[in-house]
Amino acid sequence: MGMTNIRVRTDVRDLLKAQARARGRTLGEHLQDLADRENHRQRMQEMKEAMQANPPDQEYFAELAEWEGS
Repeated sequence: MGMTNIRVRTDVRDLLKAQARARGRTLGEHLQDLADRENHRQRMQEMKEAMQANPPDQEYFAELAEWEGS
């Protein structure tokens, strides 16, 4: 995959570099990890919202009881 530059404030760059160094990885690896974590957070938030919009009904709890009883 290709490479590019991104522009951030110097203090932000220094913070990210220090975080990467503390974890023994490159700045690119650290940024990838941060991006992956944000994607995961977004997916979990979407799942939470979907579950709140469609809460389980009595049929679900009956089926759950069957599974737990087996």
